[in-house]
Amino acid sequence: MKRSPIQHILDDVVRLKRDAWGNPRFFIPAVHMPIGPGAQAGNDIGLYKYRGFNLGRGFVIQSCDLENDLIRVLGVLGVNVMK
Repeated sequence: MKRSPIQHILDDVVRLKRDAWGNPRFFIPAVHMPIGPGAQAGNDIGLYKYRGFNLGRGFVIQSCDLENDLIRVLGVLGVNVMK
């Protein structure tokens, strides 16, 4: 069975501690995004540079519905994603 690109990304996502207001946050490895960590384009759509040391280069996204938010982010970045 063929898996969608979103499923491959979701396999590598790591849940982080909630932020100060209780919102869920997730780490996405930089390999899965077409921009580099800390890029202004990423900040504009809700991808922030991961500043920790344990997980390597990547992004932090705040999301209550991670799958739909990943589809939205990749669509804005111009990546063709089939659900």
